[in-house]
Amino acid sequence: MFGKLASVVERVLIGVLTVMVTAIMIQIVGRYVFSSTPSWTEEVARMCMAWVTMLGSAALVRRDDHIAVTAVIDACPPTLARALLALRDALMLVMAGGLAYYGYGLVLVGGRRTSPALEIPMFYPYLAIPVGAVLIAVMLALRRLECAERDVKSERAP
Repeated sequence: MFGKLASVVERVLIGVLTVMVTAIMIQIVGRYVFSSTPSWTEEVARMCMAWVTMLGSAALVRRDDHIAVTAVIDACPPTLARALLALRDALMLVMAGGLAYYGYGLVLVGGRRTSPALEIPMFYPYLAIPVGAVLIAVMLALRRLECAERDVKSERAP
């Protein structure tokens, strides 16, 4: 089930990224070929960028592929390294919780406005923040559970 969630997030991410690239390409062609840019392309690209950022962060957390400086972790003994990684993950959970909480507040307050070009509620682009934060927390928890499960299995193996 956990793999299915990660797969769904990655597929949605690919779809949103495709829409964003298409909107940017339409904007470029409009500007340089027709000397007239459609007003909605920049707005769609910006909204998609918010979703790509948050969904991409969740996908990277799941894979443990975020950029990290590991010099301290690499220099520590394994037990201390595991403790530091657990502390890092706990801090990430706190930050994701704060992002979800305040992002939800932004959705409630800012979501009543409409976008200038598309005239859609800003609820949709703002929703990327709390949804992405919750997904980051879920993916982080799933990764930690899988690591703990792997550690237990490796300790039991002869």
